Amino acid sequence: MKIKILSLILLVLPIFGIAQSTVNETVNSWRLSVDETHVIPKSVRSVSSKEALIYLNKLRTGAGETLLVENVILNTSALNHSNYLVTNNISGHYETAGKTGFTGVQPWERSAYAGYLSSISENVSTGQTSIEESIDGLYSAIYHRFGFQAFDIDEIGIGVNFSGTGAYTYNMGNKKLNDACGGTSFSGSGRYYTGVCSDTTFKLEESVYLNVQNANKASNPSKVLWPYANQINVSPVFFEESPDPLPDYSVSGYPISLKFNDYFNKTVSLTSFQLFDSAKNEIANTRLLKKDNDPNSKMTTHEFALFPLTRLDWNSKYTAKAVYSVDGVTEISEWSFTTKSIGYDYYKITTNSSDITIQANKTYALYVVPSSKIDVLTSYNTKGTFLPKTAFIDSNTLSVSTTDAIGGKTTITLSNGKTINITITSTDTALPSQTLASNSSSSTSSSVTSTFTQEQQSYINELVGSNPIKWFFWMTNSGRVFIADTRKGESADTTTLWEHSLTNFTWTPISGGSVEKLFNTLSISSDGRTITLGNPITTTSSTKQDYINELTGANPIKWFFWMTNSGRVFIADTRKGESADTTTLWEHSLTNFTWTPISGGSVEKIFDTLSISTDGRNITLGASGN
Repeated sequence: MKIKILSLILLVLPIFGIAQSTVNETVNSWRLSVDETHVIPKSVRSVSSKEALIYLNKLRTGAGETLLVENVILNTSALNHSNYLVTNNISGHYETAGKTGFTGVQPWERSAYAGYLSSISENVSTGQTSIEESIDGLYSAIYHRFGFQAFDIDEIGIGVNFSGTGAYTYNMGNKKLNDACGGTSFSGSGRYYTGVCSDTTFKLEESVYLNVQNANKASNPSKVLWPYANQINVSPVFFEESPDPLPDYSVSGYPISLKFNDYFNKTVSLTSFQLFDSAKNEIANTRLLKKDNDPNSKMTTHEFALFPLTRLDWNSKYTAKAVYSVDGVTEISEWSFTTKSIGYDYYKITTNSSDITIQANKTYALYVVPSSKIDVLTSYNTKGTFLPKTAFIDSNTLSVSTTDAIGGKTTITLSNGKTINITITSTDTALPSQTLASNSSSSTSSSVTSTFTQEQQSYINELVGSNPIKWFFWMTNSGRVFIADTRKGESADTTTLWEHSLTNFTWTPISGGSVEKLFNTLSISSDGRTITLGNPITTTSSTKQDYINELTGANPIKWFFWMTNSGRVFIADTRKGESADTTTLWEHSLTNFTWTPISGGSVEKIFDTLSISTDGRNITLGASGN
């Protein structure tokens, strides 16, 4: 399956003039695209543009940047374009007059048609099966990433059409600039800018233009590190981008970047940029990209990217270190991140012909380690006594599974000439999906089970260790779970609590909130299915108890359990005719035990049963299916 990620950043080059002078304005643009053979389709696609904004803002705030605000006019222009792409079965940024759904040739014309008054930037992708794949793909491509990290944008419209191959359009703008373009064109004497409003003849006085540009920059951090500090689930790989920052490579490691905010940093000079594995060994085979050597001349003096020239390992911790001078003062930034797990027990394929064994009814990953800088898979074929179910995870990795009987044999021939001979047996020698890659110098302790990564298990050990922690347990109406930790000086009365994400066991700062219950202890079972809050100060109400009794009664209920990247928990109830394949799930809010309709979503896990203990402290998901 071919995935296209196309990004158009309108480089607003305002024309500067003196009043009464004649100015001819042109808005220059450049186009980006990414082609990847990509990901296993999810069973159900992501929810909506609102879910997309939640995910994008999660990434921006993780890096310390301000939240983008939804703009309904930009939503309209973005959705118009996504609908146009799907209706006409094409991809790209430009529309043709006369075709169904036409609203403007260029992005700024389409946003103007929808009613937006200032210039915009646009990212477009087609072919992904979820909004997360679309946004993650844009962040993996360095020019696209810097566009999403722009310090002067503060609002966005996202248009998603899931029909056909799917289309995703992101229109980004500056609200203050848009408001200024809705005012009166400057007609006095003095300095002014043109070319920044949809009406290209509109004049903005110099001070007005600089103020609206700098206001957003001043609210953002002085620099953005990427991946951000302690980020997890980072892709280990970068493939292609157009224009291509690595024209001589088809596969390399995920780029590490530094972007400085020119509002705070007038001059920036980079002294060194390094990457280290978990054993503190430097990844020496890298290439540093900056304005002076960017082959496409897209980077500014304030943007730097370090490309590992070989793939990073799955599920491994890395540390980046940059030494630089800002306005003559030397500074150092050092931070760590962890790449994502491969997701299945897996085999590393390093030879031209490999023999492996698999069990029926189990999914495996086949990671074909690149033998050169251009070694990517474009296709494969299978021949044997059984036909396994296969799909691309990325352009070096396949998933494979079968329901056939023991003894079956098949051979997968890859486009790079390598062959993988597969036999179905009762056992296998695959590596566990959570095993740290070979660059790790420390082994997992005996208390760590294969259910968790090392970081997750460390977090669990901290929660259930010998030194009890007093927790404030808080749950919003949207089902998000927050816990205040007294070791951080938090209490039920503080306005800042911390979100405990059960998907990755990390802390995320959250402002505001009310305390629903107060618990003295929190524990998590070794298999991750049971979370217990101990010694509650408040008691469950009769209404909640009635609901608990219903859940744990004599008539078992089959539940589908789903958790989004934003940490929201959804459960489908078969009594309502719901299933894993329906597009409408229901959110289970533990604050009031009511159902709230949710549209769309991807099924993360399926459990046959759900039980809640009579005191409300213990929630258990049981008998997971495929």
